[in-house]
Amino acid sequence: MPTASSCIVLAFSLVLAAPAAVASHAAQDAKPAAPALPDRVAPARWLVLSAVDAGGRRPFNASAPFARYLLALDAPAPAAGEEVTGDLGEKRAWTVVEPGADGRVGGDAAWAFTTIESPTERVMLANLQGAGRLYVNGAGFAGDLYGYGFGGVPIALKAGSNRVFVSGIRGGFRLELSAVADAIVVGDWDVTRPMLRRGEAPGFQFAAVPVMNATNAPVTVALASSASKTFQSGTCGTTSLPPLGIDKPMIEMQLLAAAPKDGDKLAFPLTVNGKEHPLELALVDPAAVRRLTFPSRVDGSVQECSVRPALEATKNVVLTLHGASVDAFNQAASYSAKKDFLFVAPTNRRPFGFDWQDWGRANAYEALAAGIRPTKSEDVSVFLTGHSMGGHGTWHLAVNDQFRFVAIAPSAGWSGFDSYGGGKRDGELAATWRGADGASDTLALLPNIVKTPVYVLHGSADDNVPVSEAERMAVALRELGAPPAMHVQDGAGHWWDGDAAPGADCVDWPGIFETFRAAKPRAVNTELDAWSADPSVQSVLGWCELLQPVRYGERLHVRSRFDREKQELVVETENVRAFRIRTAPDGWRGGVITIDGTRMELKAWDYSAPFLRTADGWKASAKEVDLARQKTPEFSGPFKRAFDRGFVLVYGTAGDEREDAELLARARCDAESWWYRANGSVRVVRDDDFVTHGLGTWVFGVELEDFVPNVVLYGNADTNSAWTKVLGADTTIEARRGTLRVGERTWKGDDLAAVFVRPRVDKEGRTIALVGAFADTGVRGARLSYVLAPFASGVGYPDYAVFDANVLAKGDGGVLAAGFFDADWKLDPRAFVRAAPDAKAGR
Repeated sequence: MPTASSCIVLAFSLVLAAPAAVASHAAQDAKPAAPALPDRVAPARWLVLSAVDAGGRRPFNASAPFARYLLALDAPAPAAGEEVTGDLGEKRAWTVVEPGADGRVGGDAAWAFTTIESPTERVMLANLQGAGRLYVNGAGFAGDLYGYGFGGVPIALKAGSNRVFVSGIRGGFRLELSAVADAIVVGDWDVTRPMLRRGEAPGFQFAAVPVMNATNAPVTVALASSASKTFQSGTCGTTSLPPLGIDKPMIEMQLLAAAPKDGDKLAFPLTVNGKEHPLELALVDPAAVRRLTFPSRVDGSVQECSVRPALEATKNVVLTLHGASVDAFNQAASYSAKKDFLFVAPTNRRPFGFDWQDWGRANAYEALAAGIRPTKSEDVSVFLTGHSMGGHGTWHLAVNDQFRFVAIAPSAGWSGFDSYGGGKRDGELAATWRGADGASDTLALLPNIVKTPVYVLHGSADDNVPVSEAERMAVALRELGAPPAMHVQDGAGHWWDGDAAPGADCVDWPGIFETFRAAKPRAVNTELDAWSADPSVQSVLGWCELLQPVRYGERLHVRSRFDREKQELVVETENVRAFRIRTAPDGWRGGVITIDGTRMELKAWDYSAPFLRTADGWKASAKEVDLARQKTPEFSGPFKRAFDRGFVLVYGTAGDEREDAELLARARCDAESWWYRANGSVRVVRDDDFVTHGLGTWVFGVELEDFVPNVVLYGNADTNSAWTKVLGADTTIEARRGTLRVGERTWKGDDLAAVFVRPRVDKEGRTIALVGAFADTGVRGARLSYVLAPFASGVGYPDYAVFDANVLAKGDGGVLAAGFFDADWKLDPRAFVRAAPDAKAGR
């Protein structure tokens, strides 16, 4: 009688039996040869497992299935009926499920498993819809979690049985593998491109399209424009791809002549490695809603925004943020054209993106700059509004930049992750994680907008974002003495319309624009009462530029007033180590400043130099503040800051075969996830190639003498040859095979891992960029990083965190050390270090 496990292997096998050709006596004794896989493969049976772990917006979530089946590559496969218990404390069993007629596996599955038999090694495209992560023989790949309709990513099948796991399932999933005809796959289902105005003037336009390496060897991809009367011919982009890699490189399109004044489209003659892949560009009227594209400084990718022009020349700009799943073009089109407002709708980098936090927030500002560029005016008044997730984004951007927006109007918005959006931002070290993501706490930062006109709009019957979210923020503002204007539409749901406005009422509401028209820009004067989550998020508070806090991971507060009798500026601070005067506030002619009781008569040079908190009070023109070597708003933690400034991912090849394969797979998976979540472009580079190319002065596909990108390292000092080259003499955190050290504390084992950010310095010790690291002490440690969520909004990692495989059972109970470096990039003695009586603690 066959065992349960053997039945599973048979049931999940996709190879059909076929007769063997008899060519010789030896062939008669051989096993029948299996035919090649068909061009399209959809697994017919799955094992599925419902959730056994709680999950949530935490940097370390327990994962019993990963611990049992994926941490070690030689772990046994799951079997039907096998039970798993996670941190929820309830046993769940793997059950056999057959997909529906459409190939979809529904139900409450959190994990799924199947095997695919292949007679030979083969690269195929894996199109996983409705789930975030695919594992093929242990290597991780990105799935189409939100159902964008993407065409898949390259995966490699080995000859024989291939284990396939699916995780991060969102209500149901579907997996299909398809054959690839070419070594380079062009993802024409994910093109970023502009719309051109009829008669558009000559100049540069930008586009991007994914290119994938469907081979097990590295390749270089050249993008070019063939001969054309309309566009400049020649190379317009390039990228290098690791095995199975993907990138979405920038395409520069130089328009040589004005765009046609008639017609609906214009073709850009793109070639990819010599093969034609023309891009169609829509032509629209100058007054129509259209898509603009622009390069991003974050990663060198091409992003887009949509713009609805004003009917007349205006300096009033409305930055409007869309809700989850909404296209930015549709967001802009939901408003009626107005004579006194230009509308700019960013993308959040994707329709779901980052909840307008982290890189979503950065995208809003980059889109704003791109949207107003055609007006050729920097002196604009910016108003902020948004719907649903964009309503949350409205609160979030406003409380973290209170002087930028003249007035704000959240519609159907939620306040924060603690009350909406699957919060559970708890855990043993919750305060540390929250400190690393302090900008998320809109309620704590709400005092920043007490002087900003606010209009709150919501439907009373909203079953997506309950009206209690709007009421919560309105009540908080009233308690601060700043009651907002508010309208709750009786009986209205989440997205609603009526006859009140020419556009969609839930965004184009007349009351919003009445508030905007009545509002006046906020003056920068001596009266200041402002908070900042971190100078890396917001450094400018009116006249004051924050440089460093006393304690990283805690909010900073500055309050000021003008003492007319003494003719001095009186400043009170909390958790501020260093700041400087950015601009003299209205009403103060300079001369005398008193900071936390320290009175100083300022010299001319003091106005631009740092003020420093010392044990004896404050000091002007403090040379101890070394902005070339210490932390600054630009060069600082927490860890997510490493993913900026044209960052490159550098994986190790100095280890053994298993180590090298693991590090490549980890970097490639992060690059795929970045592309999917951020519409991003990131170079994945071998360590030896990176060192050979001058330690990475490259970005955007070209060499730039004065620009040094951030670097994210994978591996350790033994397995990544770029490790010590990039980090130099910095041994604050040291990772090697079998050991990981932070300061004076060392841990031993092969399942240790760490994430950290450090300064990247030049020969004189001056900071020129940041270095991020996914450090490990062995293959198991490297694989642990698969369960992290560095690209998830609402999840904060401090400057460093050390952990081991216990996180898979205990969440942050498996974290061994975590904290923030001080202003000198030194370890803070107050940081968390777990007492570890077991053998892993070396000392």
